Amino acid sequence: MDRFAQLGYVMVRFRWIVLVIWLVIVGVTGGVLSPLTSDVVKGGGFTIDGSESFKAAQILEEDFNASTSSNAIVVIRDTERDVLDSDLRAEVEERMARLAEVPHVASVVHFYATGLPELVSEDRSTQIAVVTVEGDEGEVQESVGELREQLEGMSTEHYVTGLPAINYDTEITSEEDLRRSEVFTIPIVVLLLLIIFRTIISAAIPLFLGGVSVITTLGLLYPIGAVSDVSIFALNVASMIGLGLGIDFSLIVVNRYREERANGFGTADAVARTMATAGRSITYSGITVILAMGVLTLLLRDVMIVRSISLGVMLVAVVALLAGLTLLPAVLGLLQHRLEWLPIMPRRKKAASETEGIWYRYSHAIMNRAGVWLLVSLVILF
Repeated sequence: MDRFAQLGYVMVRFRWIVLVIWLVIVGVTGGVLSPLTSDVVKGGGFTIDGSESFKAAQILEEDFNASTSSNAIVVIRDTERDVLDSDLRAEVEERMARLAEVPHVASVVHFYATGLPELVSEDRSTQIAVVTVEGDEGEVQESVGELREQLEGMSTEHYVTGLPAINYDTEITSEEDLRRSEVFTIPIVVLLLLIIFRTIISAAIPLFLGGVSVITTLGLLYPIGAVSDVSIFALNVASMIGLGLGIDFSLIVVNRYREERANGFGTADAVARTMATAGRSITYSGITVILAMGVLTLLLRDVMIVRSISLGVMLVAVVALLAGLTLLPAVLGLLQHRLEWLPIMPRRKKAASETEGIWYRYSHAIMNRAGVWLLVSLVILF
């Protein structure tokens, strides 16, 4: 018997055990680990060890204590007053003293303390201060928020910028974009799934599988991020790809299962035949993604952002594939005919034979003129 078919029979037979195991996994990763993941991921990660820019940054830090990665720049601008105005000077000096008290701040270099003309613009309306922060990249980045808090309420225009501030803002923007994309994307996905599957129960399965994949992956990123550098972008990519793979795998498997049920097979046999065909397809698809991302993770391990993104995709692909081969057939075994419950529109009529239908005709049209379609595809691509 085909091994994938055997897997289908096993998943149906032990469906309750499989479901409980996955509920435990999701409970631990989602309830315990996932909330902690955002605390260990980092912004930045664009530098490459050994590159010319990396060496220059090392020289600036070691010889001049002026590394771009650990220095935040405070820009203060007042078009109404000269930098030597007594009220402006008193306010700026008071704020600079506050900045010096922020944890991890090693020094604050500003015009009033040094008299350096390089810290003041030619029109004397703008001045800058250099705040050196000690600690690793994460500690330096987190200090930006506290620096800005100490400058709140100033009577003059002010900004905190520099590489630490860019990384800090990138992380916040990334999290906001993720939440915003979920607000707009998920309702659209739900609508499309309802149109495709035509019943609420069957349409919920892809979202269920995608949610399990994403939650589990985010939880797995926590222990990895605790012992190594992981970019904040790994969370965004894992969420996006996890939902996509969950929907993709479910579309293939659920549609095949419904076809087998319509052909008169019972639940166990329908699941087995589904896994022997659709199960094999999603396995090859998932392994392709896993291997490709694994190679990127290993070869580009010195570039944190690329390594993190490929790692996130690889992890979510592994989880989605495992869920598609175990949890999905177990759920189909539990639902049985109830997969067709809560219809929102009538199902499409089945073609009288496998040689009918738009997709059959479309595939043969392409194969009959393969050369022409290849040229058309190349023209579109280029």
